Amino acid sequence: MEKPGNACGRERIAGKINQAVVLYSIVCLMYQTAVVLMPVSDFFKRDGFRLLSPALAVIGLMLMGADFFFSRRRYAIRHEAWLWVLLGITLLSSLVRHAYGFGDSVKTIIWTMVQCFLIATFPGRLSGEDRRRVFRFLHTWTSLLFVPSLLYMIARFFTMEHSFTESGMAQGWYEGRLFGIMHNLYDGTMLVALLTIATLARLLKCRSTLWKVLLGVETGICVIYLCLSDTRAVYVGLLASALVLVFFLCRNACVREGKKKYARWILTGTAVFMAGVAVFIGVRFAVREGGLTLAYEIRRKNTAPVDTKAEEKTEERTEDISFDTFVREAERREDASLSSGRFTIWADYFQILTDRPSHMLIGLSPGGMDPYLYERYSDHFVVDFMKTAYPYEYQKQAAYMTHNAYLHVLVTTGIFGLAALMIFLVRFLASAMKNLVRGRGGNLETAALLMVVLLLTGILFESDVFLRATSGSMIFWTAMGCLSRAVTENRGEACTE
Repeated sequence: MEKPGNACGRERIAGKINQAVVLYSIVCLMYQTAVVLMPVSDFFKRDGFRLLSPALAVIGLMLMGADFFFSRRRYAIRHEAWLWVLLGITLLSSLVRHAYGFGDSVKTIIWTMVQCFLIATFPGRLSGEDRRRVFRFLHTWTSLLFVPSLLYMIARFFTMEHSFTESGMAQGWYEGRLFGIMHNLYDGTMLVALLTIATLARLLKCRSTLWKVLLGVETGICVIYLCLSDTRAVYVGLLASALVLVFFLCRNACVREGKKKYARWILTGTAVFMAGVAVFIGVRFAVREGGLTLAYEIRRKNTAPVDTKAEEKTEERTEDISFDTFVREAERREDASLSSGRFTIWADYFQILTDRPSHMLIGLSPGGMDPYLYERYSDHFVVDFMKTAYPYEYQKQAAYMTHNAYLHVLVTTGIFGLAALMIFLVRFLASAMKNLVRGRGGNLETAALLMVVLLLTGILFESDVFLRATSGSMIFWTAMGCLSRAVTENRGEACTE
């Protein structure tokens, strides 16, 4: 039996560890959201800052060890045992493929552990008021960082100029999409979509008129960028989030009006959803067409010769490109198909998976996938395409991404790893949905669920969140922590402004 003095000392240490975990989680979220912007990412790649990300991973691993010893996992998210199974399978796959990027696999495992078992727990370590302060701070930080950046990117849109980084990433307006100064178009657009949800959640509870105006303007800026970025994976995620939101609105209406009104509210909800989709399509069309019209007029003005006497020459210079031609060139894409080449990528990876039983059973490991493919499947599309499209990445033996996070888990950990992940997601989301349907959750939990749905749907078309350390993965596990806390406490609590 533990002595009272030792127990008190252990509790004090556990309290300090909780504070350290909260501070560490905030720093990680701030860092990952900042490096989405290319200038910030380039800054952290300079000498002296390259070790920041590995240092954060090591600190997180040490905090997690201390948390296990002193807190005894009292803040663990629900059904986390399945995440341990996933990581165990990932480690097994990495050991089997130890000759192929074992060090990178270890880094992936460490970051995944830190996110699942440390960062996901920090919302549950805070009281209601502290939680409100922290999330307001994180929203304000992201807004101050991104709103000026978005304004700059939207202004740059009118120049219709683009450039490429050393790694081949487009900047500016390219192939009908506003890349802006994002390090990665999907990561940047997804973060803006998540910021939009957080801003709207804060706007709905805000009482100050000034703050309502500022948050409304921020929402408008975010929507304009979403329209110009034209990232279909994010659009599909927003569509799924809107469906979930309509479901909860219908549920609340049914509670107020009685179950006899259920059919009416289902019809009303469907009509509202379709109207919302129609409004977004109209806004997107208006933003893009209006922006292209203004950009065309700016181009005509800038290309007109200064010599006003040469009227015929002026006429030729201003009319050499019609507006329709200008729009066609501005919207042109190398791959304008519905899948943007993803069907070819997915088919190639499935062919590799079925080539050997070991590929399907334990995968190729997170760090070993790329070098393994370069050694044994160099003639496949996912490798050969990099030679011409991304020569810089090809030199580093980087294969083309799976463009599906679930497929990425299947390729790297095999069918057993994917099964463990899916069991965790189904069980966790079922309990979270049940909790919210019963009214046991506040505005923060609803916003967290919408973010989770947005991310889980968006990664059907991109490789993010799972076995990754990105802004999307950090926000995903934080949102999962919010939902887990609500289920654990099993009570409704207003957690917003």
